[in-house]
Amino acid sequence: MKKYLATLVVAVMLITLIGPLAEARDDARMREAILLAKRLFPITDTYQQFFTNQQTTEGKTIYHFEWRGSSNDPAGFNPSQIMLSVDGERMLVTNYSFQEATPRNRTLNFAPLPKFTEEQAQRTAAALAARLAPQEFAQMRLFRVTAPTVRIGKRHWPHHYSFHYIQYVNNIPFHGNSLSVNVNADSGEVAHYGLNFTPYTFPSPQGIIPLTQAAEVFRGVGLRLVYQRSFSWRNEESKPFLAYVLEDGRRLHIDAFTGRVFTNEHFLSFQDQQSPDGRLTGSVKQEHAFTPQELREIELVAGLLPLVRVDALAREIAALPSQATLHGSQLYLDPRTEQRIWTLQYTWGTEGEQGSANVVLDAATGALESFYYGDNAKQEEKPTMTQDEALVLARQFLTRWVGDKYGQVELAKDAPIMPFGGIFQSYSFVFNRSVNGIPVVNDNLFITVRSDSRIIQYNANWYRGEFVSPQGALTKGQMSDRFLADVGLELSYVLTQVQQKGQRGTTPQIRLVYQPKELNSYMFDAFKGGNIDWQGKAIVPVVKPNYTDIAGHWASGDIKLLVDWNLLRLPGNEFRPDQNMNLGDLLSLLSTAAGWDDSIGIGPAWISAIANERNISALNWAAQSNLVREDEKIDPAATVTREMLAFYLARLTGHGETAALEGIWTAPFRDFDQVGTKYQGSVAIVHALRLMTGAQNAMFLPQTHATRAQVAVILARMLR
Repeated sequence: MKKYLATLVVAVMLITLIGPLAEARDDARMREAILLAKRLFPITDTYQQFFTNQQTTEGKTIYHFEWRGSSNDPAGFNPSQIMLSVDGERMLVTNYSFQEATPRNRTLNFAPLPKFTEEQAQRTAAALAARLAPQEFAQMRLFRVTAPTVRIGKRHWPHHYSFHYIQYVNNIPFHGNSLSVNVNADSGEVAHYGLNFTPYTFPSPQGIIPLTQAAEVFRGVGLRLVYQRSFSWRNEESKPFLAYVLEDGRRLHIDAFTGRVFTNEHFLSFQDQQSPDGRLTGSVKQEHAFTPQELREIELVAGLLPLVRVDALAREIAALPSQATLHGSQLYLDPRTEQRIWTLQYTWGTEGEQGSANVVLDAATGALESFYYGDNAKQEEKPTMTQDEALVLARQFLTRWVGDKYGQVELAKDAPIMPFGGIFQSYSFVFNRSVNGIPVVNDNLFITVRSDSRIIQYNANWYRGEFVSPQGALTKGQMSDRFLADVGLELSYVLTQVQQKGQRGTTPQIRLVYQPKELNSYMFDAFKGGNIDWQGKAIVPVVKPNYTDIAGHWASGDIKLLVDWNLLRLPGNEFRPDQNMNLGDLLSLLSTAAGWDDSIGIGPAWISAIANERNISALNWAAQSNLVREDEKIDPAATVTREMLAFYLARLTGHGETAALEGIWTAPFRDFDQVGTKYQGSVAIVHALRLMTGAQNAMFLPQTHATRAQVAVILARMLR
């Protein structure tokens, strides 16, 4: 008995001590992490406030530290802030960010150009990485640099350079371990540092299959010919275009040893049919004579199915209960498809059963567009319906009510997503459309069958127009050859999750694979083979021009400055600096310098009438920015005089309305009286802004043509 009591006392003492011992270890690790941070960043000693946080996942603890308000911060400024994370197991800084002190009651202003060059910023980033993670950074190489986007005009935010590094093992990249460093381009300080690095075991590349063998595997599984459709708010309904797509992109992996293909797991997402904005039809009093347009509309509506017919049809399709009441209806024009649509809403309710339904029908033919049914019917605890039985019911419904569409679709092979608890109260199926034997992306039928055999949902994503013929398209072999030549595969290490036999979870494993090289879009023109975007437009890489005729020119420094910052992209290998500038090219230069993004491509009709493919984007920008107006009857091919240049610069800098005032201006030019009345305000303003200083002998030379070099010099002044 005494021996038992002694054992019990010892056990209680041990249990009592475990808590404090664990806490002591945690406290010691946190102290060590704080000291590490202070050694790496001594400036933390100047901060007034300090906060800690910690996060433990699977036994690994990350300490998060925050310092606020340095004694070095200027008076009247918002306090600076340092945030830092330390891996408590490896004593490794994984994240760092620094927020400079900012003024409280005034806006920051920065010059367009950053103070520090990319080379200087990269040295700063590399120095910090080598100090914080010397072993990890030694295994990394610079993968991508994102430079700041420079635009003319003042800015109120700092620029940043972003440097992204990835690990290389056996001279093979592994994107799973990476480092990102952002450097403030105006202060030269590191603004953010983020390290993601886990030590893995990497397989040796000895014995891998050659790239040519991987290419043959790719030819068999990679690209697929599809009808692709883009959806845009400005298009009523976009026309499908033929494209080859690499659906898995870089997720397509070819095992470098076996040649077996595998991809990352992904889920099928269903795109529900959009509900168009409709308008209710109202009664018309016949007090005045109808216009021809009104008569056509009245006649068209009179030929549509009446409400009583579509009501009966909707009840039959949705198998509505007899007590269902038509709660509301709407007849409208779908602007995307030019269809007349009936939408009917039903409700019902008794002591035992309540529900609602929505049915959408083509008002001309009665064809089913979509419907939804919901009620409070009691569900079986363990439904007996199988997926195969539900599929039979789905096929029967589709055959009866949308037979014309059903003949163009095939059941998607993706299995239903298992619900919580593993019990299916309903089964949903997707049937994908093909035309000319080619899949139509996003065109499908979606149907849901409840376990009591009721169809509770149906909708169709369906293009009703004509499809371009595939005649003349590249074969899959031709497109694969083009892809392998233009893009190609690369050898990479990738992180995968492997299911271990006898274990519930998965284990991370590094595999060596061939995968497609990185692209922003893995879609290609089916006829020409070029890379295209989601709208089917050709992706043209932004390449800095290499002008061969500017060496030794008096404006070469400014021209090169604009080229380096992607602000000068006039086509060709020659800039022709002494050639007169025409209005179209001037607006192209200004639109690029202002950061115009013409991804939407919308412009007024009068611009389309005078523009060409080369300058329409710039003219759209000029019209939107109020640099040009319809009543001014501009000619993009007209050469620009110096007074005209001043006119557009005044508008660009926001002084257009002021410059339009007449009879009040003066400027220190001997020939100012020769400046057109319309342009005098602009000349005075751009001189005051030091954008145009005049020619020799205090002359402005207003009617002299402006050269391309002169415009480049003025844009460079706006950057400085």
